Amino acid sequence: MTHTEETGDMRLIDSMLCGSPTFGETLSAIIRPLHPEAESTPKQRILIVDDEEYVTFTLREGLRKLPHCEVFVTLSGQQALSLFEEQPFDLLITDYKMPGLNGVALAGYIQQRYPGTGIIMITAHGHELMRDADAKPVIQRILHKPVRLTEVRDVAVEILALHGNQKYASADHY
Repeated sequence: MTHTEETGDMRLIDSMLCGSPTFGETLSAIIRPLHPEAESTPKQRILIVDDEEYVTFTLREGLRKLPHCEVFVTLSGQQALSLFEEQPFDLLITDYKMPGLNGVALAGYIQQRYPGTGIIMITAHGHELMRDADAKPVIQRILHKPVRLTEVRDVAVEILALHGNQKYASADHY
């Protein structure tokens, strides 16, 4: 079930997970401009994936301050794959430990299918992740929880710049 609400110049789409309408299972999944054709600068698309809703909310709010970016969030690796199939993202920021499809498996799939996507892993299980041989070739940066929002923004700017978008070469303007 999907509910759409228009607020100012933004369209907010709430996805109801598992068909349950409880607040804890409602995720503000996608934020898009109402009139994207009016925008002259192409937006960089960032997807945040974490099974903890407060983490996705915090990261989304912090990254929305980046210029020329659209920030999307989801609570599962499987839903992230669906969103990528609709329209690829420039940057994936994902948690490592999640139920179902974990962050390493998600990152591997995304790197194979969408090699131009930058990938950042955020984890509280850094030592375990470092031993995971599948993680090393596909993840550009690993950030350890608890992580500061300024660090996430700086690394996001760095990865976007590395992936061919030089307008992000400096993070000083956000």
